[in-house]
Amino acid sequence: MFVSDDNIYMLVNHAEGLPGKLKAFRDPAYFRDPADGKNYVVFAASLKNSPHEANGAVGIARASDDTLAHWELLPPLLSADGINNELERPQLVYAKGIYYVVWSTQSHVFAEGLEAGPTGMYGMSAPSLFGDYTPLNGSGLVVANPAAEPLQAYSWCVLGDLSVTSFVDYWGMAGRTLAEHPDLVRRQFGGVPAPFFKIALNGNQAYLVTR
Repeated sequence: MFVSDDNIYMLVNHAEGLPGKLKAFRDPAYFRDPADGKNYVVFAASLKNSPHEANGAVGIARASDDTLAHWELLPPLLSADGINNELERPQLVYAKGIYYVVWSTQSHVFAEGLEAGPTGMYGMSAPSLFGDYTPLNGSGLVVANPAAEPLQAYSWCVLGDLSVTSFVDYWGMAGRTLAEHPDLVRRQFGGVPAPFFKIALNGNQAYLVTR
């Protein structure tokens, strides 16, 4: 499809990172804009010219024609420069005339010195594809792991009917941490699909459907 231009977006094969400091050019998700029929792909990205260690972004590319053989990299759709290092598995959702960008992130990839949000799925909405975007629910948080089990699921994906899938990450930790109990890395890792749930989108609000 396309590769990093090493101008807007980092060449990740030229950057090393430990967990929480990994750089991104991955997680592509296709989107066809109902407004004009053009084809796009959004992806997890890292900004090339950022002065910050936390330089995550949602990148976007547009197909040059309907063959989908040629693509043009565009400036990022969203930037978390200086705030968050990884906006993973981003995707675009169009509902009731509104564009939504959603992504997954983990609490330990927020920039040092900031109050970290929980591991969860976050999102923003806009009246058009290229913004301006505002955080859903005021904070951007759509769903999060419970405080009692902050690692239980990850990598949320919103399907066409607004049902949401993810995978079981580290379950049943009961207050224990992987740093203090490295034996749990294998024992408590799920690696299987998590139960589905459904969300509703209403303007700049997103919430769980409970029944």
